[in-house]
Amino acid sequence: MASTAYIEELTCSVCLSLFTDPVSLSCGHSFCRQCFTHFRRTQNLCPHCRARISTAEGNLSTNHILKSLANKAKEEAVRDEKRGGTDWLCPDHDEKLKLFCETDQQLVCVICRDGEKHDGHKFKPIKEAALARRRELDEAIQFLTSDNSSVEQLAEQQEEEMTKTKTKSCQLRTQISSQFEEMHQFLKKREEKIKNELQVKEEKTLKKMRGNLESMELILSERKEKEVMMKSAQDIPDSEGFLHWWNDMGLSEIKALKDRDIPPPERHGEATTEDATKERPYKSRVHDLKVTPVSFSLGPYESHLQFFVWKEMLQVIKPLPERLTLQTLSQKLTISNDRRSVFCTPGNAESAFLTHSARHQSQQSKLVSKSKFSTGQHCWEIEVGSGAFWELGVKQISARFLFGLLGSRTVCLRYRNQKYTIHGTVTEKQITFSDTPRKIALYLNCATKELSFYNADDMSIIYTLVCNWKDVSAYFNIGECDGVDSDPLAVCWY
Repeated sequence: MASTAYIEELTCSVCLSLFTDPVSLSCGHSFCRQCFTHFRRTQNLCPHCRARISTAEGNLSTNHILKSLANKAKEEAVRDEKRGGTDWLCPDHDEKLKLFCETDQQLVCVICRDGEKHDGHKFKPIKEAALARRRELDEAIQFLTSDNSSVEQLAEQQEEEMTKTKTKSCQLRTQISSQFEEMHQFLKKREEKIKNELQVKEEKTLKKMRGNLESMELILSERKEKEVMMKSAQDIPDSEGFLHWWNDMGLSEIKALKDRDIPPPERHGEATTEDATKERPYKSRVHDLKVTPVSFSLGPYESHLQFFVWKEMLQVIKPLPERLTLQTLSQKLTISNDRRSVFCTPGNAESAFLTHSARHQSQQSKLVSKSKFSTGQHCWEIEVGSGAFWELGVKQISARFLFGLLGSRTVCLRYRNQKYTIHGTVTEKQITFSDTPRKIALYLNCATKELSFYNADDMSIIYTLVCNWKDVSAYFNIGECDGVDSDPLAVCWY
């Protein structure tokens, strides 16, 4: 009979049987190829020591030494069985083990059966006991084979779902990049257009300023020449020479400085009226010259550029929020002509007030949108203002059972008594805001059956509800609370 230690070294730690086509890992442990392959589908670790397996160990070679030893051990076990197990002896009486104690679940000899230790126990011949357990083992093997097949199918399905997830993630990544690139291109083109507009206005203004500057420089140049000429006349030492200069040039230049609209008189030998010239004051050109100020403007792009460009982007952004239109059969609510807004009908506001005891009586005051949602993804925004009471959510279009059996057929975000509450099919939870929202955005994903609420002022998530209904429509409700009227609810159209 083979040594127990010898058998243990040739036993796979996964299936606990002698090796079949054994493979050895870099950590030194060995396993049946099939056992290791199945284990590696879920974990890339050594089944024995949990060491990480490198990708280089993808195709492992058969360990022929272990395979040969395992085959010899199997052959020896077969020979022992054919010999009738003569080597299996009772450790207490050194007798052949011929019986199986059903009570203690162990092999015994005839002497053990008659001993006090097994008094009153049930016994069966070894072959009969082995046959019953083989049948049980066969059933277990069949179960494991079937169950393992089912698990393998689930594992394959999970791998397919993982592949789909990676594919979808890749598609979404591409879609995100594409949509951001579209926005980048729009912003880039809009930036270039606004910059070009600025450039045109700058050049037009600078052209006017340059003309004005050239006029100033021309006048300044002429005046400086006269200034130099007059200063040089002051340096004439003799009075006769100075008076000659005065008669030839000085008097006419002084007269020109005092009356620039009248050109200096032509000299034909007649006398100049010097006294009249002395009486007139000097006239400065500074009063006739004006500095051209910065006069061009980019209008709203100068102060509200981001806001105006954002509004322009709404014309190219797709998809935009749903352009919902409202409908109701209740006379307690009034819908605007464009079917975007709803408010309590004057004189009937109190009928829309929803109290705990009158909830069912006021159901008729609620309204829905004309749109029906059953597939896809949908988003809409509602301006709630500073209303006293309102509800926003989705409503089930049809139900097979009575209202009382199914519970509420709406899921919504409710505002009442200055408190915000989430109402699901089985959920009711109060929530708080750091800042009171003026707009609420709702996002419905029909594929995942989820309804999410957002603060549309900054698009921060408020709460996500599960909505398992197939066909729904947008749901609204409005009323007064504690005598305070609500502002109209308005669907935001972009």
